[in-house]
Amino acid sequence: MLKNNYHTHTSRCHHAVDEDEAYVLEAIRAGIETLGFSDHIPFLNGPESRIRMDISEMDGYLKSIRYLKDKYADQIRILVGFEAEYIDDEIPFYQSLLNENKVDYLIFGNHLYDGYETSSQRIENAEQLQQYVDRAIAGMKSGLFQYLAHPDLFMVNIKDFDENCIKAAEQLCQAALDLDMPIEFNCEGLRDHLNGHIFKNGTTLAYPHPQFWKIAAKMKNKVILGADAHASTAVNDEAIKEAIRQTKEFDLNMIDHLEI
Repeated sequence: MLKNNYHTHTSRCHHAVDEDEAYVLEAIRAGIETLGFSDHIPFLNGPESRIRMDISEMDGYLKSIRYLKDKYADQIRILVGFEAEYIDDEIPFYQSLLNENKVDYLIFGNHLYDGYETSSQRIENAEQLQQYVDRAIAGMKSGLFQYLAHPDLFMVNIKDFDENCIKAAEQLCQAALDLDMPIEFNCEGLRDHLNGHIFKNGTTLAYPHPQFWKIAAKMKNKVILGADAHASTAVNDEAIKEAIRQTKEFDLNMIDHLEI
């Protein structure tokens, strides 16, 4: 069973479904102790995005989750935050959200490796992969984030886990170790794999990638499970059960909660 989940989206991101309350009710049924909402953060300075809420929706999001936090306080602990990229022009915005206690936390989803238009799911060569790694390490060092979500996201457009991927994994894992930052074993990528989804690399396997997690296991990284729920049922589904099985098989150094 997933005891605490800090990676939960809402329909505001345009690629998730169900009402906010449905996620809470499903989490309560599953026996989850802490449910953290971390929808994709809106851009304050960037272009319009089809995969995240508009900045005009942010206050409504925060208000909705705070309302649910109070409503179900005797049944579950609810937190509100965002999954955010590390983009230079957005950093003051992130800092203000944290400093003014508008959010409880941020998690780091490195979806954009070098600015607003550089998708980490379209990495094509070693130079771009190194940019992904450098951006991830810079974000981890920023002190803004609780953990690095789906660190192996770069495999979405890479078919073979070659020497460049090994180097990238070792750099990411070493940085996380040095900073004592957890990395996330992500259930959404596994969910897609179980459903037979074909990734951009032409296969059903992208992330979590076995070769990456063998390296993380060898290096003894702290690892946290993230449902990455885009539907209420995804806080307690077969992907989570399979992820728990795999983390045991890899003998990962698992943690089950964050100090928030």
